This record gives sequence, C-alpha cells and structure tokens, in this order.
Amino acid sequence: MAKQVTSGALAIPAGATTTQTSPDLTNNDARGVTVFVSSTVIGTGSITVTIQGKDRASGLYYTLLAGAAIITNTVNRYTVYPGGTVAANVSASDSLPELWRILVTANNANAATYTVGWSTLA
Repeated sequence: MAKQVTSGALAIPAGATTTQTSPDLTNNDARGVTVFVSSTVIGTGSITVTIQGKDRASGLYYTLLAGAAIITNTVNRYTVYPGGTVAANVSASDSLPELWRILVTANNANAATYTVGWSTLA
C-alpha cells in the first residue's frame, strides 16, 4: 500500500510579532517531513522554526529539529527523515511520529512577514 503524502501551510498573519504554533498534525504513515519557510519582510524581526513530535501518553512535545534564527529575507528548508543526512539546524535523521507540529518562535517583538509550508515524505 502506498503511503499517503500530505502537504499544507500555516496561516501566518503579515507582520507577525508573536510565536505561531500549528495545530497538532497527524502523520498518515509518512516517514518524514520537509518544512519550507520563506521570510519576505524580516526587518529587525527574528524567528526560529522548530519541528516537534507529540507524546500521546503525556501530551508533551519534544524537539525533532530546531533551526537557527532567521534574521534575513531568505528561503529555508528543514527536513526530518530517518537515515537522512544530518546537518545542524537544517536536517535530522529521525522518524516523523503520529502527531507532530511546527512552532515558529518570535525571538523579539519586531514584525516579520513569512510563509510556512510543509510536505510529508513517504
């Protein structure tokens, strides 16, 4: 049976000044995920992207991958995939759990405009 690949985007308001958190996302048998962040108006803002898994028993989140602070207008790609190449702040060799989420931390209260999209990997 082929694995279902899903994709989506977070609704981030233009000029966001606070941390943005996706709802819990359900993994439908994918092995990993790629998250794309495109910052178009970062100004003096700063954001950090984290991909987190959720422990179903305790309800607690744990970090699968944490990116470096984004402080310029750029496109960043983050990948979590078992057996994949490991690169600090960019990719992690880990499996995507059943429940997961994307956390975009506002590192200061300055406005930033960016988009966040994701696709699971079979």
